[in-house]
Amino acid sequence: MALQDDLKNFIGKIGGFWRSLPTTRKLLIAALILAFLLSLVFLTVTVTRPTYNVLVKNLSEEEAGRIAQALDNMGVQYKAGPGGAILVPDTVNVYELRMKLAAEGVIGTATKGFELLDKQSFGATAFDKQVNYQRALQGELERSIATIKGVKFARVFLNIPKFTYYTREYAKPSASVLVYLEPGAELSPKQVRGIMELVAGAVEGLNIENVKVVDNYSRLLSERVIMEREGIEATTKFELQKQIQDYYTRLITQKLERIFGVGNVVVMSDIKLNWQTIEKESKKYEPVLKKEGVVISKEEEKESYTGVGDVGGEVGTEGNIPPITYPSVTGGTAKSERTHTIVNYNVNEIYEKIVTNRYGEISSKTFTVVIDSSALSHLPSTSTLEEDMRHAIALATNSPPTSVSIMFLPFNREVEVSLMREMAMAKELEKRRKFIIGLTLLSTLIIAIFFLIIYQVRKVRAQKMVLERKKMLEEELRKEIAMEEEELAISAEEAELQALIRDVTDIAGKDPESVADVIRSWLTS
Repeated sequence: MALQDDLKNFIGKIGGFWRSLPTTRKLLIAALILAFLLSLVFLTVTVTRPTYNVLVKNLSEEEAGRIAQALDNMGVQYKAGPGGAILVPDTVNVYELRMKLAAEGVIGTATKGFELLDKQSFGATAFDKQVNYQRALQGELERSIATIKGVKFARVFLNIPKFTYYTREYAKPSASVLVYLEPGAELSPKQVRGIMELVAGAVEGLNIENVKVVDNYSRLLSERVIMEREGIEATTKFELQKQIQDYYTRLITQKLERIFGVGNVVVMSDIKLNWQTIEKESKKYEPVLKKEGVVISKEEEKESYTGVGDVGGEVGTEGNIPPITYPSVTGGTAKSERTHTIVNYNVNEIYEKIVTNRYGEISSKTFTVVIDSSALSHLPSTSTLEEDMRHAIALATNSPPTSVSIMFLPFNREVEVSLMREMAMAKELEKRRKFIIGLTLLSTLIIAIFFLIIYQVRKVRAQKMVLERKKMLEEELRKEIAMEEEELAISAEEAELQALIRDVTDIAGKDPESVADVIRSWLTS
């Protein structure tokens, strides 16, 4: 009962406290309690609700269906997410689940590489082995290309002609690569070239020009790489030709300017480069001489006859050519022998392959030298000057004299004169500009010094005024202190007098007769 009474008293106190509160305070407390309850409910729902982690993403509908079926068989809870993603609760070990799905062949690439060669049948033919090797090579290339950033998966198709030992030449191999890009991804030309180099390096005899790369948007990515490569090669050729021409131009100009003066020589060089690479193949058959060579076949036939005969002729063709005459044989025996041999030799075969690489070599050089005729005044006049110069330039450039052309012409100096005039004007303007800048800086410095002096003067004046004001204030303060001291002294005397008057008044009130006697004594004295 005591507990119930205490509880009732506590509730009563709370009710009384609540009723004593104003309405605004009641609304504020109610709002705080409601917010606390809502926060508690939200936290409870958030904590108890399971969170999900991404198992796999960027899946097609077929791949997502296979994975969902496998998860149902395993009894793992999951849900589908945006972008072809499958999510599982955070209580599930994602890495372990991925390994289990990969072991079952549900996730991961289904492409097989060189492991195909580990399961060849005992009776596989050479053609079967070649096909399996091509499939394995395609699978390895697909796996490698799929590791490139931005590539989801790839398909590689190799066209490798069948090689036989009976033919020396066969068609060149080619390859086609289909790359399936991730959403929003783009391959740079450097990545595309890397794919082409990877495929070309993995297949024997495959050139990078014969590798085609296509993405899932039907865009031929390899075409741009080939065009850039051709453009770079053309630019390189032009730069090389220009460098060689500049070299010969500087060589001839520097030497001739020491003779005719600077600016009096103009050299034009025309260099032709050879960009050909010639491959020549030839087969030559020679007859067998002096019965020397490789014997292919040999046939030998022998015939002999021994017996009695009345009539007989010579053995061989001579005995069968008309008129036929037979020697008379009387008695005795007849004996004949014939041997016939046929030997077949292999024909001598000579195979030659000559490669002539003239890539970047100079095929022709032509020089045109123009000299200012006014620069010849200080030189002795000789009729062979032009011919001597031509031979000298030909020897210096290792070219025939006919490729050097020399001309003496008056140079047009109008541009040079106008340029010198403009340069003189520019120098004059530069001087004026520097003078104006210097004058402006000097004026600015003078004005700055003037304002600084004024500032210092004003500062000194202000300090003097402050000191004078300080002195005045100190003087006034002294006067005020003296007056206060006087006032304090007067007030002290007045206080003593008042105290004395009060004492006398008190004494007079208490003993008036004594006071009267004192006054009477003062008057009589």
